[in-house]
Amino acid sequence: MPLVILVGFAFLYSRNNGQLSSAQTQLAVLLSLPSLQYLYLYNSHLSGEIHEFPNASSSVLEILYLSNNHLKGSIPRSIFKLNRLSQLSLSSNSFSGTINIKAVNGLPRLTTLDLSDNKIEGEIPNWVWTVAKLNLSHNLFESLEKPYYISTTSIVIELSFNRIKGNPPFLPDRFANWKSSITYFSIANNEFTGSISSSICSLDQLQFLDMSNNSTSGKIPPCLIQMLATSLVVLNIARNNLSGTVPDKFPLNCSLETLDLSNNMLEGKVPSSLQRCEPLQVLNIGINKIKDTFPCMLKKLYSFHVLVIRSNKFYRNLQCSAANQTWSRLQIVDLAYNNFSDALLPHYFSSWEGMMQGNNPYPWEQYLSADNLYQDKVTLTIKGLTVEYVKILVVLTSIDFSCNNFQGEIPETLGDLKSLIHLNFSHNALTGRIPNALGNLTQLESLDFSVNHLHGRIPDELVSLTFLAFLNLSFNQLSGRIPSGNQLQTFSANSFEGNTGSNISPVYGQCLGDEKVLLLKLKKSLTLDSSKSTKLVRWDLNTDCCLWPGVSCDQEGHVLVLDLDDELITSGVPEYIANFTKLTTLRLRSCNLLGPFPSKIFQVQTLQELDLSYNENLTGTLPEFSHKSALREVVLSYTGFTGSLSDSIANLRNLTRLDLAGCNFSGDIPSKMGNLTDLVHLNLSFNSFTGSIPFFHKAKKLNYIDLSNNNGPFSSTQTQLAVLLSIPSLQFLSVQSSRLSGVIHEFSNASSSVLDTLDLSNNHLNGSIPRSIFQLKSLSELVLSSNSFNGTINLEAISGLPRLNTLDLSYNNLRIVSNSTSFPFPAKMHRLRLASCQLQKFPDLKNQSFLFELDLSDNKLKGGIPNWVWKVSDLNLSHNLLESLEKPYYMSRSPLSIDLSSNRIKGNPPFLPPDSDDTFYRTSRGGSVTFLSLANNEFTGSIPSFICNLDHLKFLDMSNNTFNNKIPSCLFQKADRFVVLNLGRNKLSGTIPDTFPLNCSLRTLDLSSNILEGKVPRSLLRCEPLEVLNIGNNKIEDTFPCMLNYFSNLHVLVLRSNKFHGNLQCPIANQTWSSIQIVDLAYNNFSGAMLPQYFSNLKGMMQSRNPDLGEHYLHVDSLYQDKVTLTIKGLIVEYVKILVVLTSIDFSCNNFQGEIPETLGDLKSLIHLNFSHKALTGRIPKALGKLTQLESLDFSFNHLSGRIPDELVSLTFLAFLNLSFNQLSGRIPSGNQFQTFSADSFEGNIGLCDFPLNTTCSETKVDGSSQPNSHSEHEIDGKYISFSLGSSMAFGIVTWLLLHSQRYNELVDGLLLRIWGQHKRRRKNKNQRRSRKIRL
Repeated sequence: MPLVILVGFAFLYSRNNGQLSSAQTQLAVLLSLPSLQYLYLYNSHLSGEIHEFPNASSSVLEILYLSNNHLKGSIPRSIFKLNRLSQLSLSSNSFSGTINIKAVNGLPRLTTLDLSDNKIEGEIPNWVWTVAKLNLSHNLFESLEKPYYISTTSIVIELSFNRIKGNPPFLPDRFANWKSSITYFSIANNEFTGSISSSICSLDQLQFLDMSNNSTSGKIPPCLIQMLATSLVVLNIARNNLSGTVPDKFPLNCSLETLDLSNNMLEGKVPSSLQRCEPLQVLNIGINKIKDTFPCMLKKLYSFHVLVIRSNKFYRNLQCSAANQTWSRLQIVDLAYNNFSDALLPHYFSSWEGMMQGNNPYPWEQYLSADNLYQDKVTLTIKGLTVEYVKILVVLTSIDFSCNNFQGEIPETLGDLKSLIHLNFSHNALTGRIPNALGNLTQLESLDFSVNHLHGRIPDELVSLTFLAFLNLSFNQLSGRIPSGNQLQTFSANSFEGNTGSNISPVYGQCLGDEKVLLLKLKKSLTLDSSKSTKLVRWDLNTDCCLWPGVSCDQEGHVLVLDLDDELITSGVPEYIANFTKLTTLRLRSCNLLGPFPSKIFQVQTLQELDLSYNENLTGTLPEFSHKSALREVVLSYTGFTGSLSDSIANLRNLTRLDLAGCNFSGDIPSKMGNLTDLVHLNLSFNSFTGSIPFFHKAKKLNYIDLSNNNGPFSSTQTQLAVLLSIPSLQFLSVQSSRLSGVIHEFSNASSSVLDTLDLSNNHLNGSIPRSIFQLKSLSELVLSSNSFNGTINLEAISGLPRLNTLDLSYNNLRIVSNSTSFPFPAKMHRLRLASCQLQKFPDLKNQSFLFELDLSDNKLKGGIPNWVWKVSDLNLSHNLLESLEKPYYMSRSPLSIDLSSNRIKGNPPFLPPDSDDTFYRTSRGGSVTFLSLANNEFTGSIPSFICNLDHLKFLDMSNNTFNNKIPSCLFQKADRFVVLNLGRNKLSGTIPDTFPLNCSLRTLDLSSNILEGKVPRSLLRCEPLEVLNIGNNKIEDTFPCMLNYFSNLHVLVLRSNKFHGNLQCPIANQTWSSIQIVDLAYNNFSGAMLPQYFSNLKGMMQSRNPDLGEHYLHVDSLYQDKVTLTIKGLIVEYVKILVVLTSIDFSCNNFQGEIPETLGDLKSLIHLNFSHKALTGRIPKALGKLTQLESLDFSFNHLSGRIPDELVSLTFLAFLNLSFNQLSGRIPSGNQFQTFSADSFEGNIGLCDFPLNTTCSETKVDGSSQPNSHSEHEIDGKYISFSLGSSMAFGIVTWLLLHSQRYNELVDGLLLRIWGQHKRRRKNKNQRRSRKIRL
């Protein structure tokens, strides 16, 4: 369709999907329109050439867009005479020729020039550098006209994908101080040579620099990293000939999101300062010559999407101490072609949350990019081919660990990576089985485990991988039949070749009939959840049983393998499984089995592997083992097996793995186990083993021993531990928390040991730490805390442990010193715990860039806290004498836990420096802090609202300081993430903000001992998980907050010393506090009667005390210890730890009236009860005699009357009693604890008599009243007459016998002596028991 020429148009726009043809003059005439200002004809299939046109210099055309058409030929010279043109886009056409214009005089206003994606050749004229946005990419340019004359207005320069030779077009050195506004500079995919000039560092506004795929050489200028990384978002200098090391100059506020240095000749190590680049999303340093261990500091970079370090010289294992760090966005990890070694531990993959989403939330067409200006790219080995992804879909996921030296088993945690698409573990030394959990990887498209040492069956679960297009399991030791169905039917023999040592074959035989009958009988006998079954549910009578999931046979049809892992069976194991006479493997892991396991199955002589782990309700004992047993692996961990290990365990001569962790075994570990020469892995942790630890001197292959968390005690002879530490193959030894005692002696061959982990913490070891330990050169973790080691440790000894990354010497009797002020720790420390080590000076650790955890608590450190500590993720400096904080704080987003409690720190809290703004804070500081404690210091001022920007904060303790003013309302609005908020013991005023959110997650709220007013906020009702609420010692004026009755988890409620008033009556029926321990309403104005239902709802106090909970404390996630202050036995007691068995009710100093309800007697676990200083009347209930755990009782200053019930004598734990100043009368009960109380407990009751008072009891007082009897003085009760007569006769008989019978006198004397002796012993025992309680 021909273009219509309209004269006088100021604007012409066309985006036409049709075919517009251009005659020789049509576009030229259109461009000649004298009033035309804007011409948009992009994406309109316009074709032909543009001819020269007249009057160009007088044109008013400002914008010309002809991009994405089919125009060809040379660009007419007339276009470059449009002197009012500001934007020119001719991209994505077929223009050719050269740009012949040598001067810019004709285009003085041009700001945007886009000639990309054409075929323009020749030289790029130097006038183009004055254009603000220049794009000449994807052409055939070969050179640059000099001089460059780059303008200060240049913003974007895009020259990629040309043929330009020579040096890169940076500024000459004489302009080194020249400033530019260039933000984007790309010369990628050209033929530039020479070195990268340091003059590039003058481009201080540069955000995107791409020089990849050229031939530049020399070293990377340090200033490129040091100066530009604060502004650069993308730095890509890959695919060049760069050499030297990567400069360790990354600045504190590094802003890099993409760093690509791949395909060069770089050497040295990964710079530790790279961890400062917290926004980093893509790191590619693959195909270089970098020699280093795994860069653990990358664990702190939680924004990671892509990590490529393939084809370098990385070595050792992937073990890092940066625990709990998650890569929530991780997509691609490529470690291939290095020298990594050791086992692939389960937690390596458990933190890769970016691959754990089954349904990826990102759209399929979304790509990984930086601000839509730069497109990230990566080259991967996928399905056996090298594939370059010029765009990275955000749903693309890949793990490539191929061509390393990884050993051990493939961890089950891989099965959690539900969005994984490509997995390559080929060419390693992996052993064990292919995990069944890989069947969960429903998105998997390629799987390569070739050239390893894997054995066993191919899991039937792989059949469910319906997207699997590439599978390579060749050259392993796999056996059994190949599963059939879905994608597994499509793979050729090449996928399975090289497993010739086994009977793996795509040809299926027929199982024996009697074996099939036995299997069907087994299925019928098991209680099965068919909806969750993946194996048993597919056992079909009409098919060959050797093809059934979980079953493998030999060529004759005998069942060899029975693998029912993860089947929810919920029944016992039948004994006739032992009738499978050729059975080699029985796996019943995580099947929810219950009942006794038949010991006969252990006796199957062909059985090699038995795994019953993670069946908590499965019980049994180990039998006597025969010399003929073929068992190689016995895994019973986390089952209910009990009993002891007999010496016959030594008959299992082929045993390589014994795992009994988490069972109930007890007794000695047989010394003959030391004769198991093939033993590799021994785990007896979490049992009750005692006695001596075997020597294991013949177990030359043993590399793993875990005896931790046994009740013990383990005893250590002079040589036992020394012999264990001398085992040449041992890599892991843990005997923590097993009551191990004795001394560790020096041991031989320490310098040649391969021991990696040594944990002997929480035992009773004593003496000095042997020097041999500090010669274990392979040691990475040394944990000796919580023992009784003594002596002085000079930290210079630590320098003999070059691989050490974790050191814990806390809580011994050690004194740590250093001859150097720098404290010579190994270069890559991850965890350093020196709590309670008598440190007197702060170690200088500012160069420890890998340090993740630092615990220097409970020492004698003084002075200031250096500002380098904020880079540590887990920081504990509590219980020292520290006084100040060095500024600036430099708090990055890496800290997770900060504990500065119990020091002497003054000033404002360490959130923001006073001169910082909120924007800087949110982007640069403290974003990932989860625990912050400033308690027990001398901080002053207001609580800054900036603390609300700590979006991950769960625990905040600012108690016992001098903070004042109001509580920021945003602090409570963020209670959907808080677990603990403690602002107690400050000078905070105002009201409690009524802003608790709907999904409030608070478990502890302590606002006590402030000056808060108003009412209890009604939105607190939203905090359903609340366990501890303490708002005592304020000025809150309100009625009883009845909404608290909804808190079923409440343990502690303290409202004392406020202005609460009214009664406790609530309309909420049938609401119980099932966990309540402490209720303190003292010192308020509560009134009314104490109704029975007030106490019948306190279910938490109605259970008898469980003695097993004696050492259990109320806490939150092991991070925070709840505390409370109570009035106990007349004293103010602060409980810094709250035992879960501590129970107390304090209603004292109120205006309660009426009688004490009998329902109090139902609170069987109550320990402390205080109803003093009220207006209570009536009698003391006899039901209180049921409170057998009661230790203190205070009813003083009331109007109670009547006798003291004799039932109180049964309260044998009662250590404090105060019934003073009431109207009680009658004889004080005697016996048990009542004999121990002084007269102070009963004073002010004029009607009381007998011990310990000096008042003797008259008949009226004995009766319990000092008032005249209501009967007439002439009326005498018959019972009284009978009692008087009987008593008189008995008295007369006894008196006569005493006067006249010698035998009777001897009998009475002996009886009195026995009674008096028992009484003295009982009283002594009671006093001992009582004093013990007081100490607790």
